[in-house]
Amino acid sequence: MTQITLGKLPKRLRIEYRSIRPTYELYTSKGCTKRDLMIAGLSEEIADALLWNSYAKKAMRHTLIRPEEWFWTDREWWEEGAGSPHLTAMYKISGGSFSDLTPTEQAKLLGVEYFHMTGTKVKGNRWRNTEGEELDIVRYLRSRLARDGYDMAPAYPSNINLMVRNHCKQQYRTDITFIRNAKEDTEELRRLAIMSVDDVANKPEEVWDRIPNYYFSILNGFRSIKDFDKTALIDTFRVVEIDTYSRILKQYWTYQTYENQMNGPTLSPLAGRKDGHLKFFFVTQKANFRSDVSGFIRDYALPLGLKVSLVQLSPDVEV
Repeated sequence: MTQITLGKLPKRLRIEYRSIRPTYELYTSKGCTKRDLMIAGLSEEIADALLWNSYAKKAMRHTLIRPEEWFWTDREWWEEGAGSPHLTAMYKISGGSFSDLTPTEQAKLLGVEYFHMTGTKVKGNRWRNTEGEELDIVRYLRSRLARDGYDMAPAYPSNINLMVRNHCKQQYRTDITFIRNAKEDTEELRRLAIMSVDDVANKPEEVWDRIPNYYFSILNGFRSIKDFDKTALIDTFRVVEIDTYSRILKQYWTYQTYENQMNGPTLSPLAGRKDGHLKFFFVTQKANFRSDVSGFIRDYALPLGLKVSLVQLSPDVEV
């Protein structure tokens, strides 16, 4: 294995890598250059590898991912393999990655609730509930939470933001897909996007009914169980509540830009309400959670005061 000895980090790399502030607040237009990497003690070969753009087939001026997001980027995201020398160097500078932590450590860092549960494991991602049904892990936990008194939204609530973009293009003749930093039309695009959020939230059935087959197909994607239909859409808005869902969507359209890599406003796989309180759940049977979890918490849950629980599920007996 390549030995990497870091020197004194340049100012650009002396940052708080584990900051849980939102992506859009940490974003800076000043990237990490080859000079920064070499001052940090990396070889020219490793520096060039971190600057390599596989699409352009050449080393670029700045690293693909800015240092503020190094810690939060899963090792498995890189096609080169997490153990390659240049990625090892990057994670050494940032002090590891979020996906290196245990679930309890992840929850503590993010300031959210964590609890461990056991259940009857069948095989793969399948679990057996008390009614004898064999369900995937999300639907299994949904049945457990419902039994515990939670009013649950449908499993895997889909990305309703697609409906917002389509509505804006149809109603206001404007494509809001790409909002860039400090452009003349930035504020106008945000205004139309937020208007579109209100339109969709106030009449989601009408927006769905304009192209129902399209939404059913796209929002279910490659799922083996294609059950996110108009009824599920309305039920999601009911459980999450229109005001809360609108705040999540508006959070995205208020702060996201093409450049800042803000996470999209996709809800967690499970959302439920008990005693009037809404909570979002992420569940895993693996050793830890991935960046989709930290992304939702950093960009939406913490800024908006939403409650999140991380749930680790283990078999009652080894299978």
